[in-house]
Amino acid sequence: MSSAEVERFIRDLNDAWVEGRCDDLLPLFHDHVVMVPPGTGQRMVGRDAMVDSYRQFLAAAKVHEFKTLDLQADVFGGTAVSTLRFEIRYEMQGRVYEERG
Repeated sequence: MSSAEVERFIRDLNDAWVEGRCDDLLPLFHDHVVMVPPGTGQRMVGRDAMVDSYRQFLAAAKVHEFKTLDLQADVFGGTAVSTLRFEIRYEMQGRVYEERG
């Protein structure tokens, strides 16, 4: 696995959810993936829960723009660490939000 392959993986993942192709996300996550969504403090465990979170967001919001910035990946043996910044503009309940993370 190379840094370029990891970066391509991250781009493909983001393209899939932004384009509403949530079923394409299923093989991208481990069965026992863990995430703590921003602002919740609650652990989300499992691939189905992870993909459902994307589905729920897309059902409630219209994404106008999503940008990945400063994507970097470092590979050490069989382990990869990736960092990125993002900007998103979306509409929810008639209100437009712009966020960075």
